[in-house]
Amino acid sequence: DLQVALTKLNKHWEKTEFQGGLIDERTLEVTDRVQSMTFIGDWRCAPLINAFFINDGDNTAYIGINHTDEYFTMEPGETRTVDRAGAEERIALIFYWSDNGETTSVRVNGEY
Repeated sequence: DLQVALTKLNKHWEKTEFQGGLIDERTLEVTDRVQSMTFIGDWRCAPLINAFFINDGDNTAYIGINHTDEYFTMEPGETRTVDRAGAEERIALIFYWSDNGETTSVRVNGEY
């Protein structure tokens, strides 16, 4: 029956998207201008469960999760994991910027 097959397929996608397993790799080209990247506007329409950040650049990066007023600092070569598996608010937006006149590159590996 087609309806049974569609129900099974939907349940499979729900498990894959909301219980982890799908990795989304992106690179943030960080400048001194506050920028943002959303994870709820693309085809998955789901916030990240967790994200692993790697500052590959030569300068400091500032990373805000869902809000610009709650941010952490990443020094060159530093890595950081943000885990929101048990949190009420998952990772829907990442805000990022650097010091005045500086740029850096930060890789983000997010898990849905």
